[in-house]
Amino acid sequence: MELNKKRIQRKTGDIYKFNSKYLENEYFQFIFEDKEYLGGDLIRGFVNEQKNELEIKEILDLPIKYYTYTCIIPGYKFDYWDKIGNISIEEDFIAPPFKCLLGDLKNDQLHYYWYLHQPGIREDIFIGDYNNILDEYFKASVRMPVPLINWIQIGCDKNS
Repeated sequence: MELNKKRIQRKTGDIYKFNSKYLENEYFQFIFEDKEYLGGDLIRGFVNEQKNELEIKEILDLPIKYYTYTCIIPGYKFDYWDKIGNISIEEDFIAPPFKCLLGDLKNDQLHYYWYLHQPGIREDIFIGDYNNILDEYFKASVRMPVPLINWIQIGCDKNS
């Protein structure tokens, strides 16, 4: 079924496959649009070590490689990925938090503090100075299509 590249409607659970000239047999799933975080589309990507083409039902059996934000519609329109189907998000799914660095102006000096951002929630959780607990979280950022592809190609570093 050929989809119209000019109009696409994102739906929670949509599965996308990267164009093979960028990433071979790599897939991600749209979770939801996080209007609390720059309007970014929260996605999760899957590890496909064999780089073999998969049936849509097999994709969710793969381990999760990353969570991040992107802008799905521009990536689709510019042919960085194609929508290949939809698989419902698990009913008990809770999106993982992201670490983020925010600045506060106090006494005319800028101080930076770490926070945890829970997708879909307006208020961030104050952490303060960086500590080892933050190592397990991905850094919050909205990655446009080309930087997203580059980030995946270099290994999805949680600190970049």
